[in-house]
Amino acid sequence: MTTRASGFSSDAKSSLFLGTDRFTIRPFSSPRDKANLNELCKDLWGGRDYVPSMAGAYEQDPTCDFVLMECDTTGEMVAVGNRRTLSSDEEGRSAIFVEAIRVSSKHQGRGIGTSFMRHLCGASRDSGAKEILACTASEVMRNIFAKEGVEMVHFNSAQFPDTDTLKELPGWSAACDADDEGRTENILKALKLEHLVGDEARMEKWEPVESERELMSLLGTLRNRGLMGHMPGLGGVMLISDDLRNSMERGLVRKLCDTDGEPRALLALVKGSWLRTLRTNYVCSVVARSPHDFDSAVWEACKSDHVDLIDGNPAFCILFDQSIPSNPNSLLRMIPMGFSYDYYRWEDAN
Repeated sequence: MTTRASGFSSDAKSSLFLGTDRFTIRPFSSPRDKANLNELCKDLWGGRDYVPSMAGAYEQDPTCDFVLMECDTTGEMVAVGNRRTLSSDEEGRSAIFVEAIRVSSKHQGRGIGTSFMRHLCGASRDSGAKEILACTASEVMRNIFAKEGVEMVHFNSAQFPDTDTLKELPGWSAACDADDEGRTENILKALKLEHLVGDEARMEKWEPVESERELMSLLGTLRNRGLMGHMPGLGGVMLISDDLRNSMERGLVRKLCDTDGEPRALLALVKGSWLRTLRTNYVCSVVARSPHDFDSAVWEACKSDHVDLIDGNPAFCILFDQSIPSNPNSLLRMIPMGFSYDYYRWEDAN
């Protein structure tokens, strides 16, 4: 039996019963399970579900435990899901992100989603997790998170960028022509929002975050101040990845602090893989304590010397959670955002 860096076994199996039916939960294995995964996901998100394309990455990533649930009688795959280790403290206790939960449409309403989530959360707690996080835009999953044995509570929300609006801006669409590419402007200029950023916000002093350890420390401090404690990502949280490390090395992960060193805001300009309709894959994730700090973060990200480091393309979108207070005329309200998704958390009380 092999133990992954996530703390989970790479070849462990377990069983559970629903009524008289027995189900096995085991690691996903390519290419054996690929066709069944495609079948399970073919009708989800209008046939554009990202999970089949990510299965190989989940399977190979040592921080992940990508598992499936199948019926012992029929051999049919009825659910899949991934547990990802986000971080570990000095005592080896981890923060786990539960993601990519999918249940076959043919088997919904049988309690499979609830049983599967109980298993994933229980296995995470048994491995010593100090925190379990999840994110969803599904009402079904919101109900599951409240069930006994899952017991995750809602603590924040965010919105996916409105790519339909953004791709209409000159030079922002992945399908734009050469003439439009030359007219591309950053989000503040393209939407004529520069006037909403005050002089003080423009003059704030931002500095690079030097290491993963420093980033986690800053996020921990912000969490103690009532913020999420993670950088928001596309439909989830921004992961410690090679893309994030690459941005950090180039000074594209930045901090705004008080004179006493207390963090007020963080920004990370990082490549994302989901925005296929936009010309750039970069997103700017922002955590901020106030609307002023948020305005300053967006202004900082749009500076030409930072844009030069992301291939000179300023057409990146902004990600932020809803813990930042706002008013009707604030920059927060003017950036086009799409559907909402909610963050849920379980924490060890000890």
